[in-house]
Amino acid sequence: MTPTVVIGLGGTGKEILIKVRRMIVEAYGSLDALPIVSFLHIDTEQNAKVSEPQLVLKQDISLRPAEQVWAKVEDAKAILNKLSAYEYLAEWFPSQLKGTDSILAGAGQIRALGKFAFTINYQAIKTSFNNAKARIVGHEKFMLDRWGVQLDKGVNIFIVCSLSGGTGSGMILDLAYNLRDWVPLSDLPQSSAYLVLPGAFSGLGDRVVANAYAALMELNHYSRGDSRFESQYSASPSDRISTQSSQDIPFNFCYLVGNSNDKVTFPNLGAVLEMVSQNVFLDFSSGFSQYKKLVRDNIRKQWASPDPLGYPQSFISFGLSSIQFPVERVLNACAARLAGRIATWWANPTPAPTAMRDVIKTEILPGLRLAESDNEHQFLDGISLGDNMKPYSKEVADWVAATRKRRNDLNIPFENLQRFILVEQEKYNPHFNDSDTDPRRWSDYFQKMWDNLNRLMPQKRRELRETVYKIIEDRFRGPKFARQFLEVLMEVLAEYRSRFDQDRQKEWLPRERSAANALQVLIKQIDDHARQFLLLNRKGVIEEDLKGIMQALESLYVSKVEVKARTLGVTLIDALREEIEQLLIDLVAFERVLETLRSQFLDKEQT
Repeated sequence: MTPTVVIGLGGTGKEILIKVRRMIVEAYGSLDALPIVSFLHIDTEQNAKVSEPQLVLKQDISLRPAEQVWAKVEDAKAILNKLSAYEYLAEWFPSQLKGTDSILAGAGQIRALGKFAFTINYQAIKTSFNNAKARIVGHEKFMLDRWGVQLDKGVNIFIVCSLSGGTGSGMILDLAYNLRDWVPLSDLPQSSAYLVLPGAFSGLGDRVVANAYAALMELNHYSRGDSRFESQYSASPSDRISTQSSQDIPFNFCYLVGNSNDKVTFPNLGAVLEMVSQNVFLDFSSGFSQYKKLVRDNIRKQWASPDPLGYPQSFISFGLSSIQFPVERVLNACAARLAGRIATWWANPTPAPTAMRDVIKTEILPGLRLAESDNEHQFLDGISLGDNMKPYSKEVADWVAATRKRRNDLNIPFENLQRFILVEQEKYNPHFNDSDTDPRRWSDYFQKMWDNLNRLMPQKRRELRETVYKIIEDRFRGPKFARQFLEVLMEVLAEYRSRFDQDRQKEWLPRERSAANALQVLIKQIDDHARQFLLLNRKGVIEEDLKGIMQALESLYVSKVEVKARTLGVTLIDALREEIEQLLIDLVAFERVLETLRSQFLDKEQT
């Protein structure tokens, strides 16, 4: 599961929020039992009524005051009479609406009033969202203890509304782009919008269609790669969409939801909203979300580029259906005959070897390209691999050799050696800059190592999981072997982690400082010796100085690479240990299921 904030705009948004809250109570017993989900409702009407009962299993599922923002505008007339004083409003507010007195009971199906209400209540909306986001943080232990669930990293944000009213269609784009600014990239945010199309609101007049058409035109425009969304929300320069966010598309995933397809038409609006609510609930509560992510990942490349006419293809839709079949009939016919044998086969009781640590170090870790010893550094080399598939420590050695050769080829005079070395170092030094807290702004070598880490973490977690699956499937190993393998592997990785920290602190950082100090002394020394024309064995002394400088340069930059590799290596180890913890949880669940199944199948076979 991923911590999630669900935001509803307008009346439709509130209906969906209440339905999702109902499903949580039905599945988990209470809203507090799933603290990684928070809600926020933004509306221009206070306490809008909903059709969904707000008492479920004797629990009140209505929205709390902290979960609601009433985006009211009591003094609209006073503001609009002096519109020229509010430049950030005057640049877009329609002159036809300057007679608006207030916005207290809805936006009147007028999109501009929805945007106006969002702008006036910008700070309240921002604060309420930040509070909603804060409510879903810090529940990892609770979710693991209560539900046996290891939380995924990141934050899911769902925005639900219709495009037919004034509130939702007027606020949706401003909210979308502000969310990109309010949630830092380090939180790994992923936004998904569920936008209900006007077909579900038949019989409510032409304006619902006009609103949806206008909103879709804007959405289509800002989903193009060459557009920018620019808006300001107060006189303060900070209350505006940042340049970076303005160039992005509104949402990571945008669902357009109608009430019909070529097979079925929903009888009423409630059925459409129920479907949207079910989809949202399934996304953060079941394995269905993994399937959905897989499908979206498969088509993401296709929607990243426009169609032949230049229009964006980033809009998607969905439908839900169920299949019913005679479970008892299938179980009675097949389970007693086959399932008992399969369960016994899966529970393969083959004893694990006594030398598991040797098996891990000599067989399994080398197969995963994660072996680490005095003579082999698959783990660290994988992180420090350059674009030419060569570890950066080897790149440094090649650079030193090339520098030495360049000096010989150019026949640099002794008195120019200091300048030559300083120039070469100045050209090479920018490869090793990591002063910025954002790894994306590191130098090319370190950024490549960061990219390697981010590629290796999911890859090695996946490969480790696949290895465990193969062990369980292996007739000569099985679950018992898998458990011992994971427990011993956890110890081995802890040893790796300790060794990386010790090597970094006690060997490579001191070596880096020592090399830097030696380099400083030698560079001055070679210049001093070059100026001493009567120095005994002057050439030999200077060549020895140069040799020391080359060694110091190599030691300095290799140390930087090794320090960074071990720092990032600890992060990779932590990711692998997280995966092991999850695998152990999964293995316990698997063994319980097997034991339960074997018992059930035995009873069924006997009866």
